[in-house]
Amino acid sequence: TKWDLRYVSLNGGVLSYYREHSDYAPRYELTLVRCAVRDDGYKVHSRNPKESFHVFSIYQRSSMDDYDSQQHHQQQQSEHDIVPLLRFSTTSLAEKNTWLQFLSQACAYCDSEDFFHKQHRDNNNNNNNNDLRRSSTNLRQFLQP
Repeated sequence: TKWDLRYVSLNGGVLSYYREHSDYAPRYELTLVRCAVRDDGYKVHSRNPKESFHVFSIYQRSSMDDYDSQQHHQQQQSEHDIVPLLRFSTTSLAEKNTWLQFLSQACAYCDSEDFFHKQHRDNNNNNNNNDLRRSSTNLRQFLQP
């Protein structure tokens, strides 16, 4: 596995990561619906055994999971059953714990009714805006000599 520095933002249940700090568009976006986070402990730095990286991952919950039985099901899953979508590491334990907290909250929000309704409203607004843009474009084309 190749580990590279990434710049990450979390906004409204969407995790975006960028290759460079100056990038305007994300390289990857992940909406955290049916996702969960996992503390993967730490890994000793291969070149400097006195240093370690604190590792955590985001993974997709199986379709068998529901919110109430998630903990029971996780206890029954073996390590091979959990495939991370994204893995992160940091040299700071405090930073790792902060990310775990924020990501856990974002995952829970994405599985909520509030998020579902917001997505539905946003999709309807985007469709209405696209219809208006298409209508305006057609109107301009029609009126041009």
